[in-house]
Amino acid sequence: MTKAFITGITGQDGSYLTELLLAQGYEVHGAVRRTSTLERSRLAHLYADQSLYNRRLFLHYADLDDPTTLRRVLTKVQPSELYHLAGQSHVGLSFEIPETTCEFTAMGTLRLLEIMRDLPDPPRLFHAASSEIFGQPEVETDPGLLRPAEPMKLVGDASKARTVLGWVPQTTFADLIREMTLAELRLI
Repeated sequence: MTKAFITGITGQDGSYLTELLLAQGYEVHGAVRRTSTLERSRLAHLYADQSLYNRRLFLHYADLDDPTTLRRVLTKVQPSELYHLAGQSHVGLSFEIPETTCEFTAMGTLRLLEIMRDLPDPPRLFHAASSEIFGQPEVETDPGLLRPAEPMKLVGDASKARTVLGWVPQTTFADLIREMTLAELRLI
């Protein structure tokens, strides 16, 4: 059974990824901040399921600013895949507490990478990030500092996957929005 470890498991993306991986037969482990609320509504239906919780779904208290605990958990779990989704998700707050934001966003990621490097069989890493971390590249650019092949706009385009691979999305954009909205409404 493939083992995955998810930081940010209690967030929207983390909870959807958890459902997907469990449906694919994975054993899923997730890092939960010690300071996070005990109410983990996005995962409630999963950890209420006794056939999953503590059998194929495991939550571990581990903060990105605590390398000892992270190392201990990752050494014990030995995941083959690590999905790093955790970070400061409140843009306004990130400007109010810039050092804390940097600590979790940059140093937390560095700690994970350093721990992974020391593992006997390091997992594959997926790190989700956004322009909230790196800023708006449109804002001011010195062309002399760009690499020759620097992409100017990083925007997804599935047309090549459709043309070359014959890929067709199974969910329409409208259905995706509807599904996400209904999931949020169920939580309310």
